[in-house]
Amino acid sequence: MKAGDRLKVKGVGRFVVAKGASDWISEPQGITLRYANGFPLGMLLACVATAPPQKTLQTNPWRVLPVGEESILEIAEDGQLMFKLNDKSSMLSDNSGECKVTVERIAGSP
Repeated sequence: MKAGDRLKVKGVGRFVVAKGASDWISEPQGITLRYANGFPLGMLLACVATAPPQKTLQTNPWRVLPVGEESILEIAEDGQLMFKLNDKSSMLSDNSGECKVTVERIAGSP
């Protein structure tokens, strides 16, 4: 992605984000009964992975962008667009299912 791009992003699907007496089934908007990392559990999230600054030990933390079922993203920096279904990293082993993500560049973007 290039800085200045505007993207229409959609997520569709159903997936299990936690197993228990009954499975926690989510869709891209997430489950607002439980949160992980400040966003609803199971919510479709995006970030633009940028290159770290040269010749320094500092890292450039990536900004997490909530997508849910549909969102318009404005890309601030050049980089690679990546997606994740929100869950704590220690809780991924019981996840299953799928989410289809479509990305469309909005006319007028560079």
